[in-house]
Amino acid sequence: LRSRSPGRALPTMADMAPTMAAAAGSEEAYWSGTLFLSISGADEIALRVDFVEELGYEPPQGPMRVDACPAFPSEGTRTRWLLSEDPDDRKDSLWIWGLFKEPLYPFILFELSLEVACQLPESDGAVLPAGVYYFQGGHARDGAIGAVLTSGKIMRKVGLEVPLLVGESATYMEPFEVGTFVARRAR
Repeated sequence: LRSRSPGRALPTMADMAPTMAAAAGSEEAYWSGTLFLSISGADEIALRVDFVEELGYEPPQGPMRVDACPAFPSEGTRTRWLLSEDPDDRKDSLWIWGLFKEPLYPFILFELSLEVACQLPESDGAVLPAGVYYFQGGHARDGAIGAVLTSGKIMRKVGLEVPLLVGESATYMEPFEVGTFVARRAR
């Protein structure tokens, strides 16, 4: 984990590295690289990640490994990814065209759960609030290198009370953008 601010480095969790290496085993990652997160009020954060595909699912999906990140612990959190044709309407799909040609799936969706608020070292007191962070980014396939991930947005959901009938209300979880990310493939 590193800050991209010149001269600043965030500490890594060295004790997590052996656990992550053991978890990697012989699984081949669908995509491996670094996500550079720009979340409002914090220095840019670099996360080293592996997206591992679980075979037999359509659209492609699977677990996501996050290496040595004190903000997003890898154990006991929801760290899954999913390719999508339309993140706003995930019910209907044109994947049947994959019988004739590989489906495009222009979006990748994933989420990271931050169990407790995390003050980022060397960031002048910036704090990432606890909760689930939702990511939506670009995805494409290149015949020579495989999966290509691009930039995207980071969102959180806040509960809004919506009045229904007299004395009744419901909570609607409204998504709002809190930052952006850029994906860089490992070499």
